Amino acid sequence: MNSVKHLFLTLGLVLISVITPSPVSATWSQPSQSWLQKFRDAPPRFSDGMVSTAWGGIWRIEQSLQNKFYIPMVETHYPSNYFKKSRIKVFEVLRKTTVRQVEEVAMAPLIVYLPGIFGRGNSGGGSKTAYDYYARGYHVLIVPNPISTDYLGDRPSYKFGDLTTDGDVVIEAIKNFIAKNKKVKWVELVSESYGSYFSLVVLNRDVERLIRRTTLVSPPIDLVNSMDNFDRFFDESDEEYHSICAGKKQFSHFVWDMITGAQDSDLDSSTSRCAKPIVSWWSFHRKMIQTAELLRSQSRGEGYHFSDQERRDYRFSHFSKEFTPDQPQGDPEIRKLGTLEYWISQLPSDQQNRVRIIASEDDPINERVDWDGLEARYLDSSNFIKLPWGGHVGFIMLNEYQSLLDINF
Repeated sequence: MNSVKHLFLTLGLVLISVITPSPVSATWSQPSQSWLQKFRDAPPRFSDGMVSTAWGGIWRIEQSLQNKFYIPMVETHYPSNYFKKSRIKVFEVLRKTTVRQVEEVAMAPLIVYLPGIFGRGNSGGGSKTAYDYYARGYHVLIVPNPISTDYLGDRPSYKFGDLTTDGDVVIEAIKNFIAKNKKVKWVELVSESYGSYFSLVVLNRDVERLIRRTTLVSPPIDLVNSMDNFDRFFDESDEEYHSICAGKKQFSHFVWDMITGAQDSDLDSSTSRCAKPIVSWWSFHRKMIQTAELLRSQSRGEGYHFSDQERRDYRFSHFSKEFTPDQPQGDPEIRKLGTLEYWISQLPSDQQNRVRIIASEDDPINERVDWDGLEARYLDSSNFIKLPWGGHVGFIMLNEYQSLLDINF
């Protein structure tokens, strides 16, 4: 097994020398400004960020289940020095071409997609993102989020929450992709939500300059603030979710209303009211519990499941204290590691132009005022598209977003 790993990494180093990332900065193209103005001039479909978030999330899942994002995605494992199982689960989508009636891997650029918190590779979000870039001529490599059951299932041999090693894992995966598939023009990162921190850490660890640029989609500005916001959402919507929104009849109605509705006026009041409870509890809390149960099972050497009451009482603050007890959120030095600004500032000044961002002003996990300092020091209209509405990643399901991808990828 060690010889196989050595072969992969040696080949990767040789082949990487062939890939020379062009000195293109990660600015949004000039037509993007016209696109943004047109988007701002149009009336918003949804007036509440939670509704936009829920709408986008439901559409991703529904279209994935309907096989609307069919792509030749393959689950595989790469050898890895960072896992007890000596491997990491990843997902590949390869562009192919036919040469003399034989199908082979085509020469194409590579998008490495890093999903949001708890994000697995082949979820609805992964399928949607892979489809978007595969359709535009890219290979796609999906590395599951380091706080996901896919990633943790391979038993990382390093400390949970070690961001720098998380970044090294991605660099290793990129090298393995290149060694295995060879035909890569250049490498870009695309990340969502918490994956954006992951993405910036990867850039900081990319000493060989393998990566041309990274695009951050709906990044949290301050992780502690975002977790505090979600704990507040859990508290505020606990009773409504468990007594009303999670009921089979109401939940089914909610999904149907979201699928058939395209704007506020299409939704009834119960659907709008259940947006925050369902986003908070079904989308985030449920996955947090799955990860916590896996980590407890691994540490105890036997299966563990929360009781109903323990599950309902559990919060992000509990998760953080339980699994990263050496990273107290009140410590200023620890706190800054959870800010977007810190990881951008850690990049050499001549490399900060490898980062571009798209986010919405009504993203419920961020406070609008939190963008001010970041914009003043690092962001401007060339590398930051700030949408007036769209929620947390919800806007990626808009047809307008596809137009933005067309002019930038």
